[in-house]
Amino acid sequence: MDNATALVRDRRYEQVVDLAVRVLEAPSGQEVWRAVADTMLDLWDGTALVMKGGGWTPDAGEVRVWRRDRGPTALDPVTSRQVRAGFPFAGHYGAGRDRTPMTAAQIAGGRAWRDSETASVLRGSLDTEHVLAVPLRQLDGHVLGFLVHRAGRDFTDRERELAARLQPLLAAAMVHAHTLTTSPPPPPPPASAVVERPGMPVPELTARERTVLALLAQGLTATALARRLGSSPRTVHKHAQNVYRKLNASDRLSAVLRAQELGLLPVGRCRCPGPGCAGGAAPAGAGPVRCGGPAVGVPRDGRG
Repeated sequence: MDNATALVRDRRYEQVVDLAVRVLEAPSGQEVWRAVADTMLDLWDGTALVMKGGGWTPDAGEVRVWRRDRGPTALDPVTSRQVRAGFPFAGHYGAGRDRTPMTAAQIAGGRAWRDSETASVLRGSLDTEHVLAVPLRQLDGHVLGFLVHRAGRDFTDRERELAARLQPLLAAAMVHAHTLTTSPPPPPPPASAVVERPGMPVPELTARERTVLALLAQGLTATALARRLGSSPRTVHKHAQNVYRKLNASDRLSAVLRAQELGLLPVGRCRCPGPGCAGGAAPAGAGPVRCGGPAVGVPRDGRG
């Protein structure tokens, strides 16, 4: 195995582990769906992902679509009808117990698929040419699962093998999303746990994101964060970006200050009062900086 192949496999392993963590920490079914869609589109270089979470007939059934860089997308009625009709997957998976991930061209034949009305509609609506089906469990006589759509080349044997290996995780994610959606919401935290200022809603952070936020406040570098969490710098960076987005912050400093305002981080006192220092608040345990305002831990390498 050459170095390039090893790097690809390591990256995919990291993506799968990250998906499992995001699914377990997701606060809602929608966040599970987001995690699955992001990962599947990245793993298979997809253009759009369709989730089949219930029964479909040509004229009825929810079609959930997630497009790369666009997120949830509504399909026009004609495209929705073609997707629900399920050619050629409905006939193949509905007729037996085979749950092997397969492409549309595999089942229908390359030419028959290219010349089909379904392929023509998808080319016009989603700008895609190939579809990989990842069937999961059967519920009330309907096979549930995902359809990965993409343009360019068709899916390779290795990509179909990867889909087969991920089926158990994807099936568990779908069950977990259903549980989060149908179960009653957890009780609110005690009033003492969150200090929320009027008019400032507290964003929902996952357990891992809260951990990353706390470590960011201590001034740890991405490499040190990764060691502390047993992860990679790339995964840490991804969690940090999610934290910045949810806190509407552009960098580490503004994220920590925003989190302090919302009561997501404990507040300590700056230990460097001097000329120009506002005696600002600092996260507990953070190293002080010689500042003109609130003190926040700064990574030793200077990077946020």
